[in-house]
Amino acid sequence: MEKYLPENLPNISEIIKDNPSIEKIAKFCNKREFIPVRLGIVSQPQTHSNVSIYGRFVIVKQNVIDNLKNKNKNKNKNKNPKPEIKQDFIAYNRVTGEAVYYSGGSKKNVSQHKSIDSFCKEYGKKQDGSMGQYECYICPGSSKVVRYETRHHWYKDENDKELPKEQIFRKEIAEVIKKFRAKIL
Repeated sequence: MEKYLPENLPNISEIIKDNPSIEKIAKFCNKREFIPVRLGIVSQPQTHSNVSIYGRFVIVKQNVIDNLKNKNKNKNKNKNPKPEIKQDFIAYNRVTGEAVYYSGGSKKNVSQHKSIDSFCKEYGKKQDGSMGQYECYICPGSSKVVRYETRHHWYKDENDKELPKEQIFRKEIAEVIKKFRAKIL
């Protein structure tokens, strides 16, 4: 049975207005280092009926620049490209109006920020514990610490097979990267 999103969900601007600390840490608000992609994804987690998840994409400017430099140095072959696209998440509680921003790294002294690891722990699994809709999985490593990762957080470039399959996303992301590459060449 398919679940549908509730009606009258707020947009990202409305969420940030009610949760202003997110603006200080969200990559899509930091236009100095990132280029926000206009389109995002809103989904309903299988494990939390009162929460909507907003997935936002950004282009990492420095990684695009570094990849172009390395490609030019190595005669159009970049052996180890840095991922150019990043996706972070906002979990919005429709009952309380509170939101939490999930991204890589930690932002100290910001209560509304949590790591991707926390996102995976909270939303990445189905109720039976198997991999859920956000495709979080347990990383190999220390048996003392359970660490999760999501496959949908970093993307190599606009041709990455793991990007959302919908052409509207792929086209939008490709256009944003193409414009930025043209600007820096």
